[in-house]
Order: sequence, then C-alpha cells, then structure tokens
Amino acid sequence: MTTRLSHRIVILITIILVAAGSSFLRNSIWHEEVTLWHDAVAKSPGKAGAYYSLGSAYAKIGRIDQAMKYMRRSIELDNGVQFKAWIEDRSSVLSKPDQ
Repeated sequence: MTTRLSHRIVILITIILVAAGSSFLRNSIWHEEVTLWHDAVAKSPGKAGAYYSLGSAYAKIGRIDQAMKYMRRSIELDNGVQFKAWIEDRSSVLSKPDQ
C-alpha cells in the first residue's frame, strides 16, 4: 500500500512540474502582444483574425508599415467579408500624415 501511494505521489509531482514548465514557456510568448499574435499566426496561418490582431498589435506600438502588411493579409484570407470595411477605414487613418 505504501509503495502504491509513493508511486502516485511521484506521478502527481511529475505532472505538476511538467505543467509548471509549460506555463513558464508560454509566459514568454504571452509577455507582449506582438509575440502572442506572431505565435497565433504561426500556428494558424489561414486565420484572418490572427493576422488582423497582429496588425492591430503593431499599430498600437506605432509600427504602421507592419500593421498594414498584416491587416491586408487578413483581408486576403477573409475574402473581404468580415474585416474589410473596418480595416480599410483604419488604413486610411493610419496612412494619413500627422496633422
């Protein structure tokens, strides 16, 4: 009985350590919005929403050229259905020089 309990404790500790390690590694990706959405694009390259969110993250930090690149890609993937009007409106605002 004691041996069985010891094995269960070892298994439980192993599971906890693996989960903690996985969480630690994921935190490096979630640390910044741009890295989070780059990861999403890498894992789901056919999803318009991931490209759109990556573009938005770049826009928030002032990297407008990068933002436009990913927002345009989201339009291509989405066939212009969901994001097109909003992105085109945002694009015209982003591409205007400061007044």
